[in-house]
This record gives sequence, structure tokens and C-alpha cells, in this order.
Amino acid sequence: MKLGAYAVIVLLLLSSGVALYTVQLRLDAGRGEKKAAEEFMYLPSAQYLKVASLGYEQLLADLLWLKAIQHIGEKKISGAGYDWIYKALDTVTSLDPKFIMPYVAGGLALTIDAEKVDLSNRLLIKGVENIPENWQLPFYLGFNYFFFKKDYKLAARYMEIAASKPGSPAYLTSLASRLYVQAEDPSYALQFLMRMYENTTDEKMRATLLTRINLLKAAVVVKGLQDSLDLYVKETGRKPSGLSDLVAAGVIKGIPKEPNGGYYYIGDDGKVHSSKINVNLGIYIRGGR
Repeated sequence: MKLGAYAVIVLLLLSSGVALYTVQLRLDAGRGEKKAAEEFMYLPSAQYLKVASLGYEQLLADLLWLKAIQHIGEKKISGAGYDWIYKALDTVTSLDPKFIMPYVAGGLALTIDAEKVDLSNRLLIKGVENIPENWQLPFYLGFNYFFFKKDYKLAARYMEIAASKPGSPAYLTSLASRLYVQAEDPSYALQFLMRMYENTTDEKMRATLLTRINLLKAAVVVKGLQDSLDLYVKETGRKPSGLSDLVAAGVIKGIPKEPNGGYYYIGDDGKVHSSKINVNLGIYIRGGR
């Protein structure tokens, strides 16, 4: 049988499989509300698909990737939906280990959109092992460990790995070297988010990142205002009734504008707050909440 004939057979098999998924999904929808991503429950193992693809693993990986990326782009996906998307991306990268986009897009979506950090890390580590020359994958791992896990040691290690790769940005060396010293500083977390924003092209993810960037900008201002309040108390020996007292005393030039449409104030605990961020979250602003 000629190569072209094999390709036709594979395409027919794949088309039939997609149709089967669609029919199954519609039957499930009749029984209750289920997300579209649930069709990935029915994916056979990657080992089985390699055999069934008749040597066209990359073609099958491409088709599964296109189907997965459609679900990633949906506005609302359940937590379980992201679990199934991970299964699809894990299958795709087992069929085609050098296919970088599932690692990058999946790694970002699983954290930025879903905060499935462990699944994201698992996928990214797989990418680092299969595409060791790429700098983005260890960079995203470093970000996950810094921003979500607060594991600065692992974050620095992955930043160092990323910085050692050909074509990596010059700023990675600085990020790695300063990580431990400034890990608790919200301005440093803001630098991380800005770098993530610069290296992300998906508009949905960029919008989420921008929300977090603005919240962290407010956190940076809160820290600066708190330092000014502490200075005011030290110099005057009394607590201010409001931020306007700091302006009147010349400690600050004016009350800054809150970038999220809120305002800064001194709470009952004597600390500076933003009306738009939860003080308990510190520098780790989750999902704009």
C-alpha cells in the first residue's frame, strides 16, 4: 500500500474518532450538564494511539492539539475540564515529544486560567526533558514555583537553567541572582509578571496577567505608603488619622491613584491598605480576587 493510501486511512480513522467523541458528548449532554472537554475522558493511551496511527503520530498529535486548543480558548471551563485538557496535552506530547506549543500554551493555561499548578509543572517538566534546548519552559517553571508555590530555591534553579539556554533574554541571569534577596518584595513579583506578560501572546492570558499586574502595582504602592507611615510615626510620635496627614507633614507629595479604580486608606489595624486587594494575599494576587 502506498504512503498516500496510509494517510487517507489514518485521516478516515481520526475523522471517525472525532465524530464518535461528538456523538458521545451529545448523549452525555442529554443526561446532564457536562463540559465539552469531557470528551478527552475517552482518549485511549498514547501507547495505543501510536500503534493505531500507523506511523502518523505527528499528524494525530496535530489533530488532538487543534481540538484541545479550542477548549482552552473557551470562556468558562470547569476545574475538571482542565484536568481533561491536561490529559489531552499529555497525550499530544507523548505522540510528538518535540511539539513545543502544547507545553507552552498548556503550561500557561493550567496556571494563569485554572491555577492547576501541579499539572502545569508536570507538563512543563516533561517539556524540559524532551526539549532541553528551549529556555521558555524552565522560565515558566521558575515563574510557577516563585509566584504560586513560593518555593524560591526551585524558582531560582529553573531561572538559572533558562538563563543558560541559547537565545535566552539577558535579564534572566539577573532574575535568578536576585531571586532570594527580593523574593518578598512586591516590586520584584511585579517584574516577574511583566516578563510573563511580554512573553505571552494569547490575548485571554494577557488580559488575566494585566489584571494581576495592576493589583501588584497597587501592592507596591501600599508597601511604599506603609514605609512612609512608619517614618511619620517615628518622626512625630503619633499615628496619623489618615493619609492626608502624611501629605500635610511633607512625608509624601500626595495620595497616589489606585490603578484598579479603588483607593488607599489606613485601616483599623494602623496599616495601609488598598480597597481593591485583600491584604492577606500579600504579593501573590490570585486571579484578580
